[in-house]
Amino acid sequence: MVGRAVSEFGRVDFLVNNAGISGFIDARMCDMDESLFDRLVATNIKGVWLGMKHAIPVMIGQGGGIIVNVASTLGLVGQRLSGPYAATKHAVIGLTKTAAIEYGLDGIRINAICPGGIETPIAERFKATFSDEDWRQRNATAYPATGRFGQAGEIASVAMFLCSDAASNIHGTAIVADGGYTAQ
Repeated sequence: MVGRAVSEFGRVDFLVNNAGISGFIDARMCDMDESLFDRLVATNIKGVWLGMKHAIPVMIGQGGGIIVNVASTLGLVGQRLSGPYAATKHAVIGLTKTAAIEYGLDGIRINAICPGGIETPIAERFKATFSDEDWRQRNATAYPATGRFGQAGEIASVAMFLCSDAASNIHGTAIVADGGYTAQ
């Protein structure tokens, strides 16, 4: 990915690490299948690390760049039936903070976004397990400031802000965009 960007555009100014898989299961942590755990780690942690591993040297060579890693509110708090997923998102925040310290003086700004629930096809499958009223009540409790899941465009706007000069002094932080989920 990084090599292709360099060959097509000559440089990599921004990297948004937004690949990830869900680890929500209907079982407690010790009942989770080990192969799912391994997939979570390989995608949610190693994928972010690999993106940074390959983009950072290019960014150093060109005099700087910006990386935004997508974590989750579950990188900040725990939640029943999602322990391994939450662990991977905690790790994304740890990688973000460490990389920001290691590469800030090289002109690379690295931050994370912690979205709450976002309306995606995965969320639609989850929503289908509730009645309309149960879904409304769940969201009113889980997202007290908005009563709803977020929209992908709302998270994209945060990423664009972090990639802009307006965020020039923001390094190694995790910006929460979660409809009030973690404010409780």
